[in-house]
Formats: sequence, structure tokens, C-alpha cells
Amino acid sequence: MVIDENVVSVVSRLSRRRGGNLLDNITSALAEVVDADHTFIARINANRTLATTEAYFQKGKRADNFSYDLEHTPCAIVTDNRVCCHNGNVQACFPDDQMLIDMRINSYVGTPLHDSHGNVFGIIVALYEGKIDNEEAVCSLFTLFSGLIAGDIERREKQQSLNLSQAIISEMEEAVVITNDQYEIVSCNKAFTDLTGYTAEEAQGQKTNLLKSGQQDDNFYQRFWSAINEHGHWEGEIYNRKKSGELYPEYMRVQRITEPVSNNIFYLAIHKDITDLNQAREEAFFNKNFDNLTHLPNRQLFLDRLDQLIKQENRSHHRCAVMLIDLDGYQGINSIQGHNTGNQLLQLLARRLQNQYRSTDLIGHLGSDEFVLALSGLDDNLGAQPLAEELLELLRQPFTEFDDPITISGTIGISLYPEDCTNAEQLLAKADQAMQHAKSKGKDRYEFFTSHIQQANTQRLKLKKQLAEALDQRELEAAFQPIICARTGQITKLEALARWNSPDGLVSPAEFVPIAEDFGLCHLLGNLILQQSCTMLETLNSQGHQLSISVNRSIAEFKELNHDISSWLEIIEHARIDNEQISFEITESLLASEQDRLREALHQLKNANCPILLDDFGTGYSSLSYLHSFPIDFLKIDRSFVNNMADSIEARSLIKSIIAMSQALGIKTVAEGIENKRQLAILSTLGCDYYQGFYFSKPLFANELIEYLNSYSPDPTIFS
Repeated sequence: MVIDENVVSVVSRLSRRRGGNLLDNITSALAEVVDADHTFIARINANRTLATTEAYFQKGKRADNFSYDLEHTPCAIVTDNRVCCHNGNVQACFPDDQMLIDMRINSYVGTPLHDSHGNVFGIIVALYEGKIDNEEAVCSLFTLFSGLIAGDIERREKQQSLNLSQAIISEMEEAVVITNDQYEIVSCNKAFTDLTGYTAEEAQGQKTNLLKSGQQDDNFYQRFWSAINEHGHWEGEIYNRKKSGELYPEYMRVQRITEPVSNNIFYLAIHKDITDLNQAREEAFFNKNFDNLTHLPNRQLFLDRLDQLIKQENRSHHRCAVMLIDLDGYQGINSIQGHNTGNQLLQLLARRLQNQYRSTDLIGHLGSDEFVLALSGLDDNLGAQPLAEELLELLRQPFTEFDDPITISGTIGISLYPEDCTNAEQLLAKADQAMQHAKSKGKDRYEFFTSHIQQANTQRLKLKKQLAEALDQRELEAAFQPIICARTGQITKLEALARWNSPDGLVSPAEFVPIAEDFGLCHLLGNLILQQSCTMLETLNSQGHQLSISVNRSIAEFKELNHDISSWLEIIEHARIDNEQISFEITESLLASEQDRLREALHQLKNANCPILLDDFGTGYSSLSYLHSFPIDFLKIDRSFVNNMADSIEARSLIKSIIAMSQALGIKTVAEGIENKRQLAILSTLGCDYYQGFYFSKPLFANELIEYLNSYSPDPTIFS
């Protein structure tokens, strides 16, 4: 009867306290009914070493929750799934339980709380400062209400977990959809509505095929459901359709889920819009495979496509021709008219080529002024020749899109499949060899690859290797050609010229200098000749010969060194000579390239007191503006004009104009290539400042030069 009355009493109190926290209400009601000084419900940690109260009443009032260690306490017994009751003298039984001492507890009742799996996860405890009136009634009441309390705690935790899950899903950046086993949408988050345009109300109850785009066929969906049925999940890229009808790519993950209570099947789908990712992929693919300026395939993509074309031509028993184009004079256009004009020209040419050729033909831009074609479907080799001639004519057509129409030409190298080779990379390489061979013969022409070209290139590679070794071993030697002052007849200058006597014999500069330029060896060659020139000057100075030496520097050197010529000045500074004794000789064609950086480099030399000589003036890029813009001290009249002036009024007039222009600008002139007295006589009447040529001396090595200088005296019939 006491138990029944207590139960009624607890239930009555709970009915009066509807709302609020159920744990607090139960704890409060139990505390009143059992008349305990302290009553609490506590959770036990996984290790059963710590208890934390979730509802605590002291003297009938709600008190702050707390945590305490279970070791040496009666609560530790309760966690072992036993009811623990001590009616009086509890401190004697648990002398190390400080909490019992601090609270002045004399009696204790504790009952375990079990989860749905029968495991102890918490306790109900009543503490008394005195004796318990009816300990059996208290234990029974706690045991009776433990199920209700445990159930409430579990429901509350599950609800908290569910709320947390819903909050996480709601805040996820990815679109989340949950469907039932009929594929009807039962839940979706805000990201889903933002992505698809469907509100939650519009989506719920609809089947997921409301997003179907039609871009995937039945085979795709068969594989999709087969993966889910066999493995319980699927993920991959798919196209879906928004409410607006817009298609969009997404990465979707689908997971089959079984609800544990009802065993009902649900499907969780997570959608991530990959429009930006696909765009980034496309941009990365474009940047990797296409030229940004012309939007034509670059070298790698062209070779990949050429490889596919070769396989296709092999199956159809046709031939194809690879034509590598080098634009003639493009660098001059770039330098004179500016990079914007040069870039626009490349874009217009790319468009012209695309309009001219079939979609089955390949077009590529390999960089700068090089384009490449692969023309397919040829029945025989003869078919390539008229195509090459048509291509030359196409290149010659003026580009009228500019205010002043621009006309260019091209030099073309051609290789043939399958005659020359069956490999894409080798076909392009052999077209390049043929193009280089064509350039060596002039411009605006084409050449087919031949075995002779192959042999010549093999010889070039052999010579390149030998030259690199010779430079490393310092086998090359400077020879010095005297330059005569026209006024006094005295030798005042020398030009340093590279000579190479290899183990196989003397190699002409006409052979090894282009090799050095093509293979990046020019700066090594130039620095070697500069070092030898400085050494020669030290010797000449010690013997009383006050001369200067001009050292040739190639356009290739400026490019190799990125226009940083500080190493040249360092070589001079380490020699026991004056800076003005070394002058640098550059060709006129150099002035047409990268003018700002070249001007800066030449001024750096000029500021170091090194004179500048301009060679080959009038042969290609003549411009009076160059002489104004660059710090030129000496201008060398090209030997071709000197050779012709005896028989050509035009050549004499041109030389006269060059000399007059130079005098007006304060620039001295040097005529090179003088071979006879008649040429010398003409030049003396035109006012040339210096003479150079075989009439006076061939280039001399160091010992020969010393002997020549010691024995030289001006010819009195010429110099008086």
C-alpha cells in the first residue's frame, strides 16, 4: 500500500508540473515523496569513472549540476547494475567518499538506469542526513520510475542527435535530398532549393526524376541502380535539370539507408554543383593544349592529334604531309610596329588558315612565328607540292585589316607520311629540319625533307658537340685584323675574329658561328674571344703598342644572357687594361629586336667607356632612327658595298651618303673588305675615317700580330 501511495503521489505531482524539463519534474517529485535531503539523476561516462548530474535537488530546491569521481563511492556499486541501499552509517562503509563527508550524509539509496540494450548508463540517487523511514519503499519507487527516466533520457538524446543532424544538413553547402523506397522526396535542405529552384514544398512528394535531364541514357541508369543494389551506394558526375530548365553538371553521392526501428528503406543523395569545377577543368585543358593567342592547338595537342591522324591514314591507305611554317620577317614587324600588331597578325593568320583548310586537316601554333599543318588524304607524294605552293601564296596575301596593309611570306619545311617516318614527333622534327634547310637557301620557299638534309643535320649535331668540347678545352683562338687610321695611316684598332683549328682541320667561322647561335653556345664563344682580346691588349700595352680591340657579340648572345651583359664588364675589369681599349661590335639586325632592353644594355657598355661599333650597316634593317636612339660610336660599311663601288655608281653614292650621315651625327666610319688600292683611293675621296681589309693584312694570331706591328709602317704613296 505504501508503494501504491508513493506512486500516486509522484504521478500527482508530475501532473501538476506539466511542461518544462521532465527530468527536473521527476527528480523534484521523487525528492518530495521520499523526503530525501539530496536527490539527483546522473549520467555515467563510458569508463564508469565519472558521474555527472543532469537533475539535482537539494532540500526540495533545484541546485546546480556537478560531476564527481565514482571510485570509493556507493555509486560505483550501482554502476555494476546493483541497487545499493545503506540506511545509516554509510560514511563508515565508504570512508574515502569525500562528498558523503562534505554533505554530512548518513544514509544512501541508488538505483541503476538502463538503456534500450540493457546497459547501465546512469543512476538515481537519494541522500539522507539522517535515517530512511522506509528504505524498501524508496528502492521500489526508484526501480519503478527508472524505466521512465531512462526512456526520457534516451528520447531526449535521440531528439538532440536528430536535431543536430537536421541542423547540419540544413547548413550544408551541398544539396541534400532524402527519399523513401518509392523514390519520393521526403526531405531536402536549403542548398537543394537554391540549386534546383524548387521549394521544399514543391519537391516533397515528387519523385527524383523531376531533375532528370535526358543527358544520360538507360544504360547509365541501369549501372546506377545496379551499383546501389549491390553495394548500397553510388557516386559520380551527372547532368540534371533545374526548375528553370537549365542543365547543370553535378557530382552526386547516393547512399541506401535502412531505418533501424521500422526497417524501412530510404535513400540519401548529396548533390554538388560542379559548374565552376568543370569550367576550371576546361580552362586548364585549354591552357595545357591550346595557344592562348591564336586558340590553335599547341605542340603537344598537335602531336597527339597527328598521331591519331597517322593511324587513320594507315587504315585508309592514304598519305599525309606535315608542313612547318616559319614566318619571314615577323621579328622585324614585332619590333618596328610593336607586339600588339605582331600578335594581331598571328591571330589573323590563324583565322586565315582555319578558313582555308578542311576540318579533317590539322593546324597548330607552336609558338612565336611558327605554325604547322598536317594535310590528310593525299593519294601520292606529288599531291603535296601544289598544296605547298598554294600555302606560300596564301601567306603572301596582304593583311588589309591594318591601316597600312602588312605583307609577309613564309619558309616551309615538309615531311611526308609514311615515306619519311611513321611517328608523329619524328614527322614534325623532319619538317623542322626541312624548314631550316629552306631558310638557309633564302625566304618565301619550301623544301621537302630528304636524306641529304638528315645527313646535314647529323653533321650539325656532331659539330655542335665538338664545338662545345672545344670551348670547354679553350681550343678556339682569336685572330686580329688591323684597322688603319685614314688620316695617319697608323694601326689604331684591331678586330678580334674567332678561329677554330679542330683535330679534323680548320673549321670555317661560317660553319661554327651559326652552330653556336643555334645551340646556345654564343656567350661562351664571345666570352672566350673577349678574354683572349684582353690578354692580347695586356701584351701590347707592355710593348708600347697603344691599340684598341673590337669584339663581335651576336644577337644570340643578348638573348642567351637575357640582355644582362655584366659578365662582359667583369672580364674587362679583371684585365690590366683601360675599358676604352675594348669596343663591342654588333650587327645592324640586332637593333631591330627588343629595342628597349638592347638600348639599356648598350648604354651600360657606353657608361663603362666601352665604344660601340655597328657592323653591316645598310644591309637589312637600316634606319636613321637607330643611329639617333642607340649609343653608336663607329659605323662599319659592309664589304658588299666596298666590293661593288669601283664599278657601281649606286654603291659609291650609297657609301658617300652613309659617310655624310655619320659625320653629321658625329659617328666615325670604318670601311671593311678593302682588297686593292683602287678601292682605297675611292674611299679616301669620300672621307672614310678608317680602313680594314686584306689589302693591309689578313687576321693574325698573337705572335704574327706582334711581328706585323713591329715591322709595319704607313705606305707613303697612300698616306702623306
